Amino acid sequence: MPNAGNLRNFLRFDFGCGPSITYNPPIRPNSLPDWVSRGDVAFFLGSNGAAYHSMFITSVSGNNVYIACHDPDRGCDNQDIFDLAAEYRAPQVTIININPIMLECRSPKNEQTNDSTIGNFEIRHQWVCCWHERLGGQWPWTSNPTAYACLTWDETRGTTWDTLISPRINLVGCSAVVFIQSCTTNLIHGSGKTIEIRGSTNDGASWTYLIGTDTTTKAELPWASNQRDVRIAWIYKGPVQANRYWCVDDIEILAKPTRDHDICVSEVRNPKGRGGVTTIITQGKTIKPSAFVWNLGKEDESLSVTFKIGSSYTDTKWIKLYPYNDTLLEFSPWTATPGNYTATCYSNLADDEFRGNDTATLNFKVAADTWVKMFPVYNGGVQTGACITSTGQETLFCVTGRSKFFASYLISQDLWKNRRPTPDFFGQGGSITYANGNYLYALRGLVSKSFYRYQISNNTWSTLSDVPDNIGYGGAIAYGGGNCECAEIPRKPKLRKHEKEVKRDKIR
Repeated sequence: MPNAGNLRNFLRFDFGCGPSITYNPPIRPNSLPDWVSRGDVAFFLGSNGAAYHSMFITSVSGNNVYIACHDPDRGCDNQDIFDLAAEYRAPQVTIININPIMLECRSPKNEQTNDSTIGNFEIRHQWVCCWHERLGGQWPWTSNPTAYACLTWDETRGTTWDTLISPRINLVGCSAVVFIQSCTTNLIHGSGKTIEIRGSTNDGASWTYLIGTDTTTKAELPWASNQRDVRIAWIYKGPVQANRYWCVDDIEILAKPTRDHDICVSEVRNPKGRGGVTTIITQGKTIKPSAFVWNLGKEDESLSVTFKIGSSYTDTKWIKLYPYNDTLLEFSPWTATPGNYTATCYSNLADDEFRGNDTATLNFKVAADTWVKMFPVYNGGVQTGACITSTGQETLFCVTGRSKFFASYLISQDLWKNRRPTPDFFGQGGSITYANGNYLYALRGLVSKSFYRYQISNNTWSTLSDVPDNIGYGGAIAYGGGNCECAEIPRKPKLRKHEKEVKRDKIR
């Protein structure tokens, strides 16, 4: 195969595959790594180390690795790759692992950092959510003692945009604004890639100001002086770069003047605004109002902070803040009733030297019986066999149909996350239900008896005993409590032309 070398290089350097291993025929391996499995790719290498032939692995049994048809004249069953390599006197055999799933993001960074003047970041992503918080002393900063935010990917797959967004920074009354951070990166720059740090003065509705790139450690922000709704965004757009990273730490916003006593309520966090767009809440939803409060002064402060929603809700909390520290302050719950509201949060520090940043507001609407467009499910949208279920714990799980794609949706964050793909394609009659605290049960449909269980805690699927009859159009499953799941098994329908083609393709 003349392009075997190109395929090997693509899998090794661009596709972001898993581990690889090389053997020297005629010596056979005494044991195989656990990751060697069906779907991996094997290569014959010449004496110069270049790949000249590639083969897909169809099965593994003990220390035998069987491949797809190599020579039709000799028969295509049970062709062991090591026997074949010895017969053809291949100097070396390399097996490259093809990761079977897209690993989900580890601990998305919506958490408070201990060493940044900007806490509680948000993440936005399209394909693979990768901004997360690492503990100090871990890769790639072996000497950093504190937590840091890191953009990495587990696997290469398509293109993406991944963005880390700071909370709102209120700089009213401040000048000479400077942005400082530590960073380390090995991202590849080039055509088709955007790697930027940008700023906004309208609460993230637009990102007008370029601050720098992934190597920037300090920048002056003259546009941020005296602005109330400043946000910072770390933005990546382009191909997913497996095993590469962009990590930031010790983020600071410095400005003059610095006062002895200055408390700033920088942002109403919940109800949650999104880039200047009015927040819409569903009638009957119970929320915990919250706001960011900063101590911009030099002295320790103890004070009360008040949160109001229209004329129907008022709550006051007492806090203590050290200099240059912020906190996300939560108030007592409020149940939403239809109407248009203004949420207002303000500080009550008697000797505050600057009143221009004491108050933050947010306009929002509580809608009765209406549809609101949320972040769309990816993978091309839903097809025949799509199904969705709720855990009752702010999480939905969705199979998109006519594929193995499976994802969860975090309602409070309006965020989709990839989960382990389903064992096989779902088609007409596919359905899924939440059974208890840790399991989902699913019917594949597509005129089959396949029945599966998904374990939420460890993100794994298992195949259960077949249902009594084929599940097709109208198939459904429900959980009624206890140890019994019930499935409706309708009469087997005739397949339409395009569905026959889909089923035939899957059998092949």
